[in-house]
Formats: sequence, C-alpha cells, structure tokens
Amino acid sequence: MEYRKAVKLDSDHTKSKLRIAAVLNSLGKLKDAAPLINELTRHPEQLSQVDLAQAFYLSCRNNQLMKNWAAALTDIRVSVGIDKSNPDYLLEYYAMRAKAEGLKGEDKAAQAKIKMFTFMREGENNFRAGNYRESLDDFLRARQSDFTAVAPLLRIGDVFFKLGDYSNAAINYKKASDLSKKDPSVFAKYTEALIQGYEWEAAKGALNDLKGLANSGKYFFKCAGDFYAKQKQLTQAQVFYKQALSLDSVDAEVYIAYANVLLDQKKCDEAPFFYAIALRLDPNNRDATVGTAKCYVQQDSIDRGISYLQDEMQKMSSPSVPLLCSIAEFQIQKGSLDQANQNLDQAESIQPDFVEIPKIRAEIYLAKQGKDKKALQKALDYFEIYSEKNPSDPSGYMERYKILLSKKQYESALQELDKVIMVSPKFPGLRMAKAELYLLQGNRSAAILELESEVKNNPGNPKTRLSFAKLLLDSNDIPQAIRQVEEAMKLDPQSAEAKHQLGIIYLVQRNYVAAVALFQGAAQSDPGNPEYYKELVRAYVGLSDNDGATRALQKYQELSPNAPDVKELQKLIQ
Repeated sequence: MEYRKAVKLDSDHTKSKLRIAAVLNSLGKLKDAAPLINELTRHPEQLSQVDLAQAFYLSCRNNQLMKNWAAALTDIRVSVGIDKSNPDYLLEYYAMRAKAEGLKGEDKAAQAKIKMFTFMREGENNFRAGNYRESLDDFLRARQSDFTAVAPLLRIGDVFFKLGDYSNAAINYKKASDLSKKDPSVFAKYTEALIQGYEWEAAKGALNDLKGLANSGKYFFKCAGDFYAKQKQLTQAQVFYKQALSLDSVDAEVYIAYANVLLDQKKCDEAPFFYAIALRLDPNNRDATVGTAKCYVQQDSIDRGISYLQDEMQKMSSPSVPLLCSIAEFQIQKGSLDQANQNLDQAESIQPDFVEIPKIRAEIYLAKQGKDKKALQKALDYFEIYSEKNPSDPSGYMERYKILLSKKQYESALQELDKVIMVSPKFPGLRMAKAELYLLQGNRSAAILELESEVKNNPGNPKTRLSFAKLLLDSNDIPQAIRQVEEAMKLDPQSAEAKHQLGIIYLVQRNYVAAVALFQGAAQSDPGNPEYYKELVRAYVGLSDNDGATRALQKYQELSPNAPDVKELQKLIQ
C-alpha cells in the first residue's frame, strides 16, 4: 500500500497515516488503525483543520467499537465543530445524541430531543444520498420537535441552498442566526444566501453586520470576495480573497474561490496552484478538480482536461458521477457527442436521479443542430426534465427561452422568462432577455424599461452594463452606451471587454486615436484574443497609419491563422 510506504519513509508523515486509517475504516478494519488514530489525535497541531476533523471522526468510530460512548461523543463533537456541514460527521453526531438523550429518562424534554435528533439523523442520511426533498421533510420534522434548536434551521437552509432556492435559504439561516445570537459562521450562511440570490442591497447590509461580529474575520473576507465575484468585479474580489488567504485557518472554499477568479481572468498559470492547495485540504472536492481541468483546457487542449479528470477517477474506488458529467461536458465542447453520451449513460446507471444529467443531455442535442431535425425539440424536453428536478434553478428556463426564441415562438419564450421571475426576479440577464424579446416584437419602449430594470437589479455587475451598452449601441443611443461602458470600466478597470467595446464606439464615432488606445489596452489585458488586433487594423487605417495597421494585421493572423476576413482587412490597408 502506497500510504504505508510513505509512513515507512517518513515516520512523521501524518497525512499518510490518516489515509491509512481511512482506508482501514472503509475495509471494516478500523481496530487495526487504533494506534495511528490515537497518535493523530494526540498531535492535532500536525494536521490541517479538515484532516483533524476526519481524525476525530475515525477516533469516534473506534471508541464506539470499544463501547467507550462518552469519548466517542466528545470526538464527534470536535469533528462537527470543525466541519459543521459534513453529512458523515453530522449523521454520526445526531445518532449518538439521540442515543445519549434516550439514556436520560422518559421526561418530555428528553423525548423531544430524541425525536429531534432521530429526524436529524434521517435527514443527514437522505442529504448524503442526494435525496434533498426527503431530507428537507426530515429536517422540518426535527424543527417541529424542538423550536429552540439551531441545527434543524441550519440544515433546512442548507437544503434550500443546495436546491438553488436562496430566498428560503436566507429566511431559515436568519432564524438560525437569531437563535444562535449571531454566531458568525451562521450569519455568514445568511449573507451568502443573499449574495447568491442577487439581493445586493440586503447583502451589503449583512456584510456590514457580519464585519461587526466577534471572530468574524475569515467569514467576512470570504463573503465580501463572493459579493464582488458574483457581480464579476474580479479585481475587487481578489482583494478580499487575498485577505482571507492571509489568515491562519483557511478553508478549501477560499482557495477555490480565489482560483476561480484567476480562471475567469484567464490566469491559468496561477490558478492550478490554488486548486491544488484546496485539494490537499479536501481531496474529493469536485470544484477544485474540474477547475484544474478547465485550466488545462485553456493552457493546452480539451483532451488534456479530459485526461486529467480520467486520471483523477482512476484514483477513486468507484467512478464519480459528478466527474463523469464534467468529462461529458468537455467532450461536448470537443464535438465527441457519442462519447459524451456514453459517460452520461454510465453516470445514470450509477445514480439515475443525478440532477445534472438531463441538462447535459440537452446540451448534446443543442450540439446536434443541423444534423438532427428533432434536436431542438429534444433539447427543450431535456431542459424541462432538468427544471422539474431543480425548479429553483433559473438556468433551465433560460435555456428553453433561447431555444424558443430561435424558433420565433415568442409567447412561449416569454412564459419561460416569467418562470425565472417567479424563482429569481433579479437573475442577471433576465430583464435583458425580455428586452431582446420586446425588440424583436418591435416594442422599443418596453425594451428600454426592461434594460433599465436590469441595471437597477444588478448595478455592480460590469457585464450587465456591457450587455446594456451593446443594445443601446444597436439602438443608436451612443451617449448612453458610452456612459454604461464607462461605469463598467470603473467597476472592473482591467476588463478587456469594456475597453474593446468602448473602442468600437469610438471607432464608430471616428475618434481613431482613442480607439487605438483602448484596443491596445484590451490586448494588454487579454493578449490572446485576436478580435482586438482586428479592430486595431481598422483604427490604424482610420489614422492613415499603414505601418501600424500592418503590424496589427500580422498579430491578428498569428492568433487567428484561418480568419476568413484577412483579405478584406488587407484591402483596407492597400
């Protein structure tokens, strides 16, 4: 066994000792791991917080085998205290608490606690199995058993959060926070639900409250980073994530969030390092694994990303359904639709109700447009199945809207947008989509109202403002378009897209000097994008600078060797 080799080579290799104990536990041989577990729990300073929680969980299981119930309960309390959302630890904790309460007697208070912990245990079982609706019923019953307990409210909030119902998640987290006297870890969940639900004003107020709570530093910095990252203000998000990373105790989620920002900025030479740290803290984290694969795709090829995910699955005892789905999505990008289907078939055979499967099936049919006359209808059907399984996620309705719009079924498309309004009224792009629909129907005044609502709902999202600016430009409202792009640039000064778009506006206005400066700035922010050099050619031609235009054209050809418009650009220079 590789872990045993590591321990033999280095007797202080604590991580390998923990992995040996975990493997023995999975094989039903936990008693053999007792010396290792005892050694690990005696030296907690040698383990990360995530590993320490696992060590005490294994110690709890071992103490139960020895019928040392008091020590087992103490151990599992440590695990839950470190990792409050781990379903394995919570399941063990609630099972033990139910047993402990049962020993106290037959009074009503004890019986109520037994009922609550029993329902919590069942809820954790269902949550761990992905049966979220069933787990919600269990947690609601636990709540009915004891209205003074924080735990049921927290887990009810967690289920709603998992289902994308951020409004109900926020309501339950707020109740839990009030009962817990504003424990920062609980209040942070409330703040995060507001952020994910696009409730910017409420989230801003919650962030200020969170900042004022004792020992809230790591929670505040993470939530503040998420607040800006969700609005695509990536530079500002980085500032707060860096502050979170500078603290002594950092969760895997912070490293992933920071790496995701780097990935969004196409800094794939930096992002994998932070994903790797996250994986050391949480080896089974799908987001970190898939994020690393996305970096490989950007740096190298789709095949490299797929190979990485396949290699990671080989290390697992059984195929991972989430990773099979991620591989299928990469294969769709590559055009290997049959292979994507095969991976989905395998995933479905393991976990038939996995919510992502119908959504990815729909993406496969979208990729078959032009080859299969029934492809769009099949895509619509699969997106509908996805929405039925995950009704709080707006993405299924938005995808159906796009398909129906392409088929010019405007009334049906509008109905899909109305469904989004019901579940997420401030969803980014929703009002923009309605504006697009109204413009196609010739209703300009209604479109303008929707555009104004979009910016009002998402004022801090530079991409929202850029989308608004594009439509304003199409409507020849150039002054307002310029204002929107300038606001986007204030929100994200490094945005290549904002510089590019403002450059195009100045190109239309024949302000060639400003256009050149902006296209150069865009190319500096995003040097691999050929579009900026194409526009530079036009701007230099406007200045009668043929040398500059020739250099820009050469760079355009380097980045896009098969571009169909090269001859057209050459004629402009001549």
